Amino acid sequence: MHSRVIHKILIVDDDQDDIYFFKQALSKVQGDFQLQHLRNGKELLEHITEHRLDNVSLVLLDLNMPVMDGWETLEKMASLSVKVKWPIIVYTTSKRAEDVGNAYRLGALSYIVKPDTIIELTKILQSTFKYWFDVVEHPMKKEGN
Repeated sequence: MHSRVIHKILIVDDDQDDIYFFKQALSKVQGDFQLQHLRNGKELLEHITEHRLDNVSLVLLDLNMPVMDGWETLEKMASLSVKVKWPIIVYTTSKRAEDVGNAYRLGALSYIVKPDTIIELTKILQSTFKYWFDVVEHPMKKEGN
């Protein structure tokens, strides 16, 4: 008998409209998800320090936020003594090749440009979750079994 897997998705984004849009799309994706929202990179780093977030399935990180943006967050995460085990996916509006390259250089494992419709976002989430939760082998999957 298979036990039910609940995937904890952590989204770091200050834009409430984008969060609403994301929640609407996520509700249309098949699977069990728990969504947690943080408003900036500082909140993410505090969570990592306090909770280590070992049960997180993946993190979606916006680049343009107040307090601490995604760039500074990626830089600080790269220097953490406690390495995170879950995928960090940049989720932003920028299509600039320079931004894409820099995000990967700083440790992002994927880069998604925010789409314009809920239908597009739903398709992106379905394929992203299929890849990260069903196809790829990574440390969190091994520890969860």
